Amino acid sequence: MRITSINLKNIGVFTDTRIDFQPCPVEGKAEIHIFTGTNGSGKSTVLKALAAAFEQVATIPDNSLVCPTDTNNLTKYMRTKGESSSATVCIEEKEKPYCITYHNCPHGQPHIHLTSNEPESIKIGRLALAMNYSITGKVFTSSLFAYSGYRSINFSNNRVGMIQNSRNPLYQSLEFIKEPNAAYTIENWIKASLLKRAYAEREELVQKQTNYNDIIKKLEYAISELMGKSVQFRLDASIRNPIIVYDNREHNFEVLPDGLKSFVSWLADLCMRLDDMDWVDDIPIFERNIILFLDEIEVHLHPEWQRKILFVVQKLFPNAQIFISTHSPFVVNSVDGAWVYSLEVSNGEAKVRKTTLSQDGHSITNVLHDIFGVTEMFGLQVAEELQAFYALRDKAQTDNLSQAEEKNYEV
Repeated sequence: MRITSINLKNIGVFTDTRIDFQPCPVEGKAEIHIFTGTNGSGKSTVLKALAAAFEQVATIPDNSLVCPTDTNNLTKYMRTKGESSSATVCIEEKEKPYCITYHNCPHGQPHIHLTSNEPESIKIGRLALAMNYSITGKVFTSSLFAYSGYRSINFSNNRVGMIQNSRNPLYQSLEFIKEPNAAYTIENWIKASLLKRAYAEREELVQKQTNYNDIIKKLEYAISELMGKSVQFRLDASIRNPIIVYDNREHNFEVLPDGLKSFVSWLADLCMRLDDMDWVDDIPIFERNIILFLDEIEVHLHPEWQRKILFVVQKLFPNAQIFISTHSPFVVNSVDGAWVYSLEVSNGEAKVRKTTLSQDGHSITNVLHDIFGVTEMFGLQVAEELQAFYALRDKAQTDNLSQAEEKNYEV
């Protein structure tokens, strides 16, 4: 599965905007689409609108097909009732391409209506989003997941409000900020993976050992690349609790730095869910065809980590299609071959100002100027003083300055 375009009508700041998504020009790398722009330019709206096309469905009394949960509150962004607030998401698959079209409820209810005919694979995927739906016996060829950089790490302690649901890896998969889920806690999953690897090694289950070793090692690699230091997962002396080791010290997950918590939170959650899904041809989890929606994943990250995170994700999931919103020039500058959409708002309406291909050979200053539209390199007061100075300089070249102006110019 691959998303090829989206058309937004009267949703958020978009009146009638179509965005086409070109393939990655570099073979063997994840296809990445980055949305940038000022606050309120529609970056997160695009991601929510894309995710909404794949939500769980239900049939209401008039036999209309609707997405009843409004997972990411997209209906709040729909400006009009009925079909005039709509979106069309087009998808490319091996069998044949198709489009998913949905629109706002004509009665103003908080759900969207579907008006398109869809292949069976999409219908099954929608059903699988229900909390207690069992995926036993289901073999997947693609799937979609959404995460926000504001997501907090999910530990194994019994927190108030933690969901005690069955192990359905697709439940909440399209929610950017997921509720704590007792079935998917990072500590328990890492502990189970370490024990499964040890058991497979003891029983000489070579393929199983290879699979679990690959998961653990690649997750360790991703964190090591981000931090710039060697990282390992282990069990403590009691063999009860997983720990993370770096700087020759053992750390509990609860005391990790916020930036690392943020990264590990969504990445490990994704690994847990993929690990619980049977995939066609038993493809390893990091090589699967998945679609990721990532909203501001640079949150809590130091600029040094921001300039690495997208490179790490691209390398980790080479067959993924990834849609990202960001305010960070370091994220944009971190990879080659990503499509960057610079959004701007004029008279209350958003549009794509330009689409460029990222190049990590460009400087941060170049990215700030060309993509983010930031031209000032100094603090506000200094920038204003420089602007006044340049205005006097230009006037001095063509006209006589007043005595007061001459004094200011000399200063």
